[in-house]
Amino acid sequence: MKTGTRRILAASTALFATLTLSAPAALAAEEPWQLFGQGQLFVAKSGDYYGVCAGDDQLRKGAPVAPKDAAFKTYQVGQATPRNTATSIGNTDIKTVMSADKTWVVAALYHLYAKDVTKSGHHAKSFSFAVQSQLSTYGRFPVENLDDGGALARQMVAEAEKIAGPYTLKPWVSYKDGVVTIENLGVKGKAGWIKGLPMEVTFTHASAGEVKNTLTSAAEPISAQAEYSDPGEVSVRVKVSGLPADKINIWEHPEHQDLVVVPWGKSSLEASGTVSVPPPPTQPTTQPTEPETEPTTQPTTEPSQPETEPTTQPETEPTTTPTTATVDQPPTLAKTGATSLFLPAFGLASLGSGFLLFRRSGGEA
Repeated sequence: MKTGTRRILAASTALFATLTLSAPAALAAEEPWQLFGQGQLFVAKSGDYYGVCAGDDQLRKGAPVAPKDAAFKTYQVGQATPRNTATSIGNTDIKTVMSADKTWVVAALYHLYAKDVTKSGHHAKSFSFAVQSQLSTYGRFPVENLDDGGALARQMVAEAEKIAGPYTLKPWVSYKDGVVTIENLGVKGKAGWIKGLPMEVTFTHASAGEVKNTLTSAAEPISAQAEYSDPGEVSVRVKVSGLPADKINIWEHPEHQDLVVVPWGKSSLEASGTVSVPPPPTQPTTQPTEPETEPTTQPTTEPSQPETEPTTQPETEPTTTPTTATVDQPPTLAKTGATSLFLPAFGLASLGSGFLLFRRSGGEA
């Protein structure tokens, strides 16, 4: 008999996992780009937008422009980002702004460090260098020396790689002994499990209602449980938030440098599935056992006839006949009655030996 079931919450087992992006600010920001950094290592900022050179060989020129003055092309993180040769000048042999695997690192860089560019010029240049090191045109442009020899930029890249995707969320759910358990909770990136992410686990049962657990991801998978006694289906939902954005925008302007712009916002992953709580097992019924009885036999007795005492005829006194002679005759003894002795006739009535058939009733031995 199975004591529990275990089911991976994956697409093949009634699971859907989605990456959801929080809504960013409108892409038609009115505020002109403000520059931080120096030379090629600049960062353009407008509201919550931060732009780094996308490999375009054009310099900014003319009046200041704002994000609304050009088009944004949006691409999914995890896919190669094509280069628009109509707006990106030079390096015509390069067809992509960045390869698919680099988009994850770039999104993580913006997630962690974009807002640090206002701290100092060094932070701005280090961030710009870190982003450009992931682009297909890296090494094609002369780059200004960094004050620390690039230490901060390398640290930014190293930290971004720790949380970069692709991401997997594959919890599994099981039921055993009245407890529904979700294991393998957490998000795994390219470098391993990502810690510090907010997680919400929701259990829903028709009669027991909803139970929510708020957790934080760790450097290894964790679990959550809920107890159920009523049979029925339990639906489970896992939501992990706080991940980098899942979109990358390229701001394409025919007369200015194209910019890599990752919209400010965090994304989340969700997984859901179901598990069944079985009804309690029924106790097997047994037939009452009748007590065993020993076979009984009738006692064998020998019938007897009543014993009779032997009977005798009563003795009579001898009688004498008067004689006429003077000679004495010897007296004649009278016949005595014959004594008849009836020996008791013992008749033995034998029942013979026999067996009384009996049936043992009750359960099988």
